Amino acid sequence: PPGPEGLDRTGILLGIVTGFCYAGFLIILRRAGRGNAAAAIAITSLAGGALLGCAVSARGDSLAIPAPGALGTLLLLALVAQCIGWLMISQHLPRVPASRAGLVLLIQPALAMVGGAIWCAERLDGAQTAGVALTLAAIWLGGGAGPGPARDGAGKIGA
Repeated sequence: PPGPEGLDRTGILLGIVTGFCYAGFLIILRRAGRGNAAAAIAITSLAGGALLGCAVSARGDSLAIPAPGALGTLLLLALVAQCIGWLMISQHLPRVPASRAGLVLLIQPALAMVGGAIWCAERLDGAQTAGVALTLAAIWLGGGAGPGPARDGAGKIGA
């Protein structure tokens, strides 16, 4: 329900919960990357699919594939983005500082929106465009490329 100034409190609450769940997922994935990453990706993908199936069923919606050509696209997306992409992420996540990994993983949804606008002719509204710009700016600043003190160790305690 909308709150003060038209803010959707439910959306904000769900966004915060999503952030905590994603952080937990990344922590688990980081630890799994030290062991059998393929098994961890398979388990999380199957669990996510099962939850999606339950949610869709509860709403009375369908997961039917709309056209035969869409099946190939979905399989390619599953192989490249889900299997290969997350396998690479899980293998390299333990080798990167957590703060840097979090910033880099924020790039994916922002670039997915940009890619959708470029290749799928999706129209982004002002809020979406501002969100992508804000996310990319935060990644740039958080990654150390933005203005601020020198990042050569001069600002470290005891340096």
